[in-house]
Amino acid sequence: MSRPPRKKPALPAPLPTTHSILDATAVTAEVARHFDLGSGVHGELLTRGMNDVYLIEAGGQKLAARVWRANWRSDSDVGYELGFLEHLADQDLPVVTSLAAEDGSRFFTVMAPEGPRQVALFHWVPGRAVGEAPTAIACRRIGSLMGRIHKAGATYEPDERRVIDRALQIRMDFPVLAKRMAQRPEDLNLYRLLAQSIPQGLDAVDTNVARFGPIHGDIHVFNAFVDADGHVSILDFDTCGEAHYLQDLASFTWSNEYGGRDRRLTDAFLDGYETERPIPAAEAALLPLFVAAKEFRYLCGYATNVNIVGHGPLRNPDLDWFARSIRRHAREAGLL
Repeated sequence: MSRPPRKKPALPAPLPTTHSILDATAVTAEVARHFDLGSGVHGELLTRGMNDVYLIEAGGQKLAARVWRANWRSDSDVGYELGFLEHLADQDLPVVTSLAAEDGSRFFTVMAPEGPRQVALFHWVPGRAVGEAPTAIACRRIGSLMGRIHKAGATYEPDERRVIDRALQIRMDFPVLAKRMAQRPEDLNLYRLLAQSIPQGLDAVDTNVARFGPIHGDIHVFNAFVDADGHVSILDFDTCGEAHYLQDLASFTWSNEYGGRDRRLTDAFLDGYETERPIPAAEAALLPLFVAAKEFRYLCGYATNVNIVGHGPLRNPDLDWFARSIRRHAREAGLL
């Protein structure tokens, strides 16, 4: 007599999802449904990181569909970014803008396992990232463009403001970093001091001394592309918003240090910037504070986001290097 087949145990409920990979075919179909791209539209996943980007090919042209991470940006934040790009493009600045859908909207939303995610379709950027072979000439052009962007942004009137409060970001994210550093008590003691002194230093900055307005938010040599004729375009304004202009200068300065690049590239960037917006001495004196804030915010952001996007997009930070570098920058800023 044969035994009845044993029942397989029921599978447990699915584990929570923090950052899914949406199927490229499905994303392409949604893009084609919202935009008039003709027939034979093809798409594939291009990069995965803080946001995901899909290559869309249609009618002999390339486009880039950005899919924001769930719970990363509000609809207002996305609208601010896309509107800012249109404002800059209207003033003949070489930035990468989004396409309008058939209904006139600049983005739409899809549902993922972890929640709603916004999608926008951007024009393709010609050339290659400056960071692949950075030169002083290209960095000077990036600096000049950032000066023009800061000046042009002064007339941007969004439906809703998007203010970047770096002091608040550090205060909110530091507890996560503190947990991450539990096995590094010497570093943790330093970071506890900086979690107090850096936000206090930023809170005390006078906006009459350090100018304030719409900024890029994450400018570095991989967020600028150069074409065969040497023309530079700026892209990836995902972290844009209203803040001190020094945040952009600090971003470029620190990212070059982190990438081990020649200091002359940063000097070229700053020289190019000052051809468009000279920096008064009192404002320039605050740059070390903003560099320290950029670096510390990056480390806090790493701790907060590593279990969502992994080490790859965050470049697997060398914690020994960070401890040395942050201490040096804090001293240069007079924080230690």
